[in-house]
Amino acid sequence: MAETPSREWMRSVLGPLMPVYREVIVSSLFVNLLALAVPVFTSQVYDRVISTA
Repeated sequence: MAETPSREWMRSVLGPLMPVYREVIVSSLFVNLLALAVPVFTSQVYDRVISTA
């Protein structure tokens, strides 16, 4: 199937930016994992300290 003209211009504009998009996605994933890890770590420390007190 041939691509429609409306998609060809978009691919030609966004194609060179794909490495940048990949970098942004990986960075975003890393930051979001850190955002989830901090509360889990804090709750683990809190549970261990409060249970021994």
